Amino acid sequence: LITQQDLVTYEGHSNYIKEFNIPAKELGLKGITTDSHGNAWFYHSTNKTSTVMMFDPQKEQYKQYNVEGRTVVNDAIIDLAGGQLVFDNARNVVWFTDARTNSIGMLDIETGKNQLFSIPTPDSGPMGITISPDGEKVWFTEITGNKIATLDLELINSTENTSTTSI
Repeated sequence: LITQQDLVTYEGHSNYIKEFNIPAKELGLKGITTDSHGNAWFYHSTNKTSTVMMFDPQKEQYKQYNVEGRTVVNDAIIDLAGGQLVFDNARNVVWFTDARTNSIGMLDIETGKNQLFSIPTPDSGPMGITISPDGEKVWFTEITGNKIATLDLELINSTENTSTTSI
């Protein structure tokens, strides 16, 4: 039997959950991941901007990395998709989906520079993202493109040309 003491209720203060206010006025938070130093990386997007933010929980400080690029999709796709992140320990980068620019992004956490890789399917709605076990590909889904796709990381390292393959 479950008793009243077994139930968890939300209160303004919790022993289990610690909340942090973020430096963004508009709604638009999406995915989150952590790096090898325990920092939290998360994504914020509106119909005009995309931002990857880093939160250092020890210092309770934020860093913001704006994602350049023009908006190429409509608001419904921006609201529906994008904003998923994964930390790539081998390269020390954060990979992210950016529905607003219809691309996959790579943020180098040492330099703070990010790079976008356009997805061939228009209005694809990039969503989930992960790194293959061998570290050679970034896999992602296209929620409105109704596809899964890969970004070949070996090609990125060997040439200036990049390759995404939709399945």
